[in-house]
Amino acid sequence: FFKDASFVFLMVWIGVLKIGESMEISSERGERLIFNIVKFQNLPCGTTTNTGTCYTADECASRGGTAGGACASGYGTCCMFTADCGGTITENSTLLEISSRTTDCTYTICRCSDNVCRIRLDFMTFVLSGPTVSTDGANQGDCNTDSFSLTSSQGASPVICGFNSGQHIIVEADQGCNTALFNIDGGSTMVTRMWNINVTQFLCGDEFGGPPGCLQFFTSNTGVVKSFNYNTVATSNHLSNQDYNVCFRRQEGNCRICYSSFKVGIKQTFGLSKSTNKLTASGVDTDCTEDFIEIPGATQVTIKKVTKIVVSVNKNCGRFLDTNRLKTLPQTICSFSVPFRFRFKTDANEFIQVGKGPDLNEAKGDPSGLLGFKLFFEQKACV
Repeated sequence: FFKDASFVFLMVWIGVLKIGESMEISSERGERLIFNIVKFQNLPCGTTTNTGTCYTADECASRGGTAGGACASGYGTCCMFTADCGGTITENSTLLEISSRTTDCTYTICRCSDNVCRIRLDFMTFVLSGPTVSTDGANQGDCNTDSFSLTSSQGASPVICGFNSGQHIIVEADQGCNTALFNIDGGSTMVTRMWNINVTQFLCGDEFGGPPGCLQFFTSNTGVVKSFNYNTVATSNHLSNQDYNVCFRRQEGNCRICYSSFKVGIKQTFGLSKSTNKLTASGVDTDCTEDFIEIPGATQVTIKKVTKIVVSVNKNCGRFLDTNRLKTLPQTICSFSVPFRFRFKTDANEFIQVGKGPDLNEAKGDPSGLLGFKLFFEQKACV
């Protein structure tokens, strides 16, 4: 993993190549020959949708990879690795790709090096049957038809299902191997199961692998973060039994991170749990005992004033993002707490009473309390 690849050129002297290390020798007839040893690291290469590892052509062939173009200024080959169901993964940047599947599928992911600490799966395409949608609150949001999880002795991923293209997860690498498991109910044909997943392994201490305990890690200054199985405001249902941290790499000079929901037509993209009254309204802190996001020290103040006491909350739920309860319009909320992160938690059941209002029925109202979240995040500079 990240070893050096090297090979030697032997050529008649015409000039000194300035690549790698070189050693001149002389023959009996006075000709000068030069050995040029070209070395490069086995770093990731390729595109965002088709990644590989840079090896020599011979190394790529011996490892069972497929050449996917040049790397290392043309001295290396961008070597692509794929794995089928039941396969064992020992190379970094391995692609798991299935266009249609009706039975269970398991991948064994083993560390490329003893110095690997985190394993990241990027879901470029991820489509399974969605969770149960029912008036029975005990089953609502459960992945009863299809499911996926990634094991780790230090904290496995939550069980997920449905539509998760564009999402990612990161877990701690086991000393042995981690297992990626798709459980598929072959009797259900309502959806074509497919996935295209890139597996990346990060060395210990590599900040781009994210801090321990963070299931998701975002490195950009701005972006979008969503709950699993969030597709559209009309079709999304958040999953049950979720409990994980979403973390953000703090950019230099930034002191706060702010979150806001989107407006799609007349709908908003945040809805978790019951409303705090008979209308669709926001909930905070003690209102949030079932499904919520937990943003440390969330406030509507976007500029920190050390001379002013700022009232803040830690938990947000209900139908609108706000730092006050009973509000019926969304707000942008910010946190000055570092490191930048929030927790998302849902319980095993949903509170559904047919015929009742949003305060007694999570499925009632707009936005629905079963929706989940899609939030825009933006880091802000220190002032």
